[in-house]
Amino acid sequence: SRTCVWSKGTVPPPEEGDLDWEALKRAKVLHLDGHMLNAAIAAAQKCREYGVKVSHDAGGAYPGVENLMPYVDYLIPSEEFALKMSGEKTAEEAAQKLYMTYQPEVLVLTQGSRGGILLDEKGMRHYDCYKVDVKDSNGCGDTFHGAFVAAKIKGMTNDQACKYASAAAAIKKQHTAARRRLTPFSARKGAPVRMVPSTRRPCHKITAVQMPQNRRKRVRTKVKAKFSVQAPTTTRNICRPGEK
Repeated sequence: SRTCVWSKGTVPPPEEGDLDWEALKRAKVLHLDGHMLNAAIAAAQKCREYGVKVSHDAGGAYPGVENLMPYVDYLIPSEEFALKMSGEKTAEEAAQKLYMTYQPEVLVLTQGSRGGILLDEKGMRHYDCYKVDVKDSNGCGDTFHGAFVAAKIKGMTNDQACKYASAAAAIKKQHTAARRRLTPFSARKGAPVRMVPSTRRPCHKITAVQMPQNRRKRVRTKVKAKFSVQAPTTTRNICRPGEK
């Protein structure tokens, strides 16, 4: 079951005048989800001025959300959102229409256990998810979004970021609760972190490699997640932007 009980509460949403513009200037990526829309649009517009990337977890087709999407660099819609917003019948057509309409730097359409669709200047292709024993899928979407943004900040390509985010979601859904078993990036600037598949077994282990936060120590440490997953197949091209 994925039943969630949620309420906005009684606290009024922030407005443009409540935003900390200096903090926004120092950001690398602003991640939004369509809530608090007036403040979100104002912040996204400022990000475009400051050169800060904007990421959008497009899960809910809230009234007016189309006014936010022209300012989004990393557009990550669910399949349901993409079909509803585009009016198209297939996920591929929906991804193509959203990409051409709002022109993000990259569009990643998520399809749960079926992986998803990646669309950028190189064209459209599918990415696969990691097959694991699922205990709790709540929070997998947020895990994917956060890991994708983190991967982009670390300089990964769009294809690498999709694989990294899929691996992070695979780690999460093997455990109950939303934040268990997730290994954070090192807080140290420039610390190398990568997902390393082991070839010693038919199934692959995901290994997060990171530098220790203590700058006086130069020895690399390895933090291994104790599970095996099947490695996803190579992404496959479908079409170029603008082609059906």
